[in-house]
Amino acid sequence: DVPGLGRLPPNLDPVPRPDGRVLLAGADGYSSQVVQLDATGEVDRAFGDSGVATIRFACNAWCGENAGLLELPPSYFTDMLVMPDGGLVAAGHTPAGDLGVALLDMSGHPDPMLGHDGTRVFDLGHNESASALGGAALLLQPDGRLIAAGLGCKTTTILRVNMDDSPGASVVGFLPSWAYFANEGDNMRVTLRRSGSSVGTVSVDFAA
Repeated sequence: DVPGLGRLPPNLDPVPRPDGRVLLAGADGYSSQVVQLDATGEVDRAFGDSGVATIRFACNAWCGENAGLLELPPSYFTDMLVMPDGGLVAAGHTPAGDLGVALLDMSGHPDPMLGHDGTRVFDLGHNESASALGGAALLLQPDGRLIAAGLGCKTTTILRVNMDDSPGASVVGFLPSWAYFANEGDNMRVTLRRSGSSVGTVSVDFAA
């Protein structure tokens, strides 16, 4: 019983991290959730929003038109994997029956590198009950590229997910891109992210 975590999805085992922490997936209505437990089994409150990362996939036009007419199925993940940088990729069922892929950073927040809001939805076709997607699976290739598979109502789709929405030149910037404030004597974490091309070296000069 993990506080704040909705019902557990079917057939998805906890995902361990190398340091002993464990990731669990759940569902709360139309939202998918991920919770991180520390090595003692307690909820890691530094992960996501007080221990729970909540992801809500965009609803397509069909979903929006039928949201008040049909009882849409819940959104939930059926596969998760930990990326080499400590981030998390999860894939599963959206309320519209599509394949949803979400990218979270190590702290459990949406990574804008994917879809600008940390999510991407792939329409595999739906039926009238919005239950097209029977399951989803993820595979990280040796070269770091991600493969996602979705079982639709009639076909199985395998696709490669572009994890970088800003191909071309390499860009280094603050994440999130807003001002940081701290009182004298406080600790402050400032995150820099490189996006775009990963070829070549970059350096950053900064001053407080």
